[in-house]
Amino acid sequence: MDDAASLADELQRSFPTTSGRLRFTEMLEAHYELETGPARCRHLIICGIVALFLYDCFLISDWRLIPDIFQTALVVRLGVVTPIALLIVAILLSRPSARIREASQATISVIVAASVLYLTSTSQSPLVIFHHYGIILVVLFANVVQRLHFPYAVAASTAIVTMYTIAVGHMPSLPSEAALSSVMILSGGAVFTLVANYSLERQFRIGYLLRLKDRLRRDELEGLSRQDPLTGLGNRRELDRHLRRLWPESGPARTISMMMVDVDHFKSYNDGFGHLAGDKCLQRIAALIAGELRGPNDRAFRYGGEEFLILCEGMDMARAVSIAERVRLAVDMAAIPHKYSPVAPNVTVSIGVAATPSRSALSCQDLIRNADAALYRAKQNGRNRVCPPAHLSAEIAEFPSRKLLLPSFGNKTTGR
Repeated sequence: MDDAASLADELQRSFPTTSGRLRFTEMLEAHYELETGPARCRHLIICGIVALFLYDCFLISDWRLIPDIFQTALVVRLGVVTPIALLIVAILLSRPSARIREASQATISVIVAASVLYLTSTSQSPLVIFHHYGIILVVLFANVVQRLHFPYAVAASTAIVTMYTIAVGHMPSLPSEAALSSVMILSGGAVFTLVANYSLERQFRIGYLLRLKDRLRRDELEGLSRQDPLTGLGNRRELDRHLRRLWPESGPARTISMMMVDVDHFKSYNDGFGHLAGDKCLQRIAALIAGELRGPNDRAFRYGGEEFLILCEGMDMARAVSIAERVRLAVDMAAIPHKYSPVAPNVTVSIGVAATPSRSALSCQDLIRNADAALYRAKQNGRNRVCPPAHLSAEIAEFPSRKLLLPSFGNKTTGR
């Protein structure tokens, strides 16, 4: 819950920055990478394999345009660039960090462009002046298809344009006017695709923020729908969901203990002090109950009115009685004044405890009935007590399938 709240705060702060910056706050950026990184790797792997196939298919163009160094083209494309590209695909399969992932993609784009320019500058074929035009495809692929993160796209595009400018400037067969025109076309293509790259990444990130905001809102509403609005404990709907999880068709996988807690003489408290004070009293008791839970397998619910229910997974009767006694004692020691009680000066609780072993034939309804019967006996025998009492819990734990119909011999109490 705290993580969700922190994420919501980071999300709220990140929305204003999306007007210009592409990077989120550190926490949100880490969450963004965690959720989108695997899909990003899959996208790059698919694009990379398709692009590598097309890149090697350009051997057909090499055979027609630069036949004098076709053997060199075979070595460069199949013996150098292809293994490097496959190595990068293998790196992506390991789901590396965002920096390694994006840097590797920018690097292979520059390597591909360099291989084309190397072949262009090496050949003496009269048709070589048509060979270098494919460089624009490399820029287009890196910035729009791969969608390199913008800083890496800028770095790769700058490197490719710089190499291209140097290469065509040293091509004697290419007139200077044509070389200038080619450089300007490639530069313009790089700028246009970088603008598209920036817009695509910005829209993708804003879309992620909106989806995350909707998901957090749904989670919050879902949490509220399962939470008692007064006490913050689970409500009956959440209790039903939890019981369904604990009771598959084969019965509970682990021992389940249940404690049913009832506030003694709460009606007189509510009538005497008023409903607002009654609400505060229930909130205080709920907090005391929650404070006695010991782990994720212990859950507390508001069962209705002034009744609460505690479910403990993997806990036998003896330990459950011990926790119930701690809850009773915590409420008693809180000394919440109750001058309208007929027998006690402060608010107290009565608790009925029941347990069922793993793979038991008892249903969750049986367990609730047993806990309710134990609570009834606790109230009949004077309130402010736990039933069954501690000295009988071990005996009952040895015979968990018996109905809890033992009399209560509780602690001394100021209640009746």
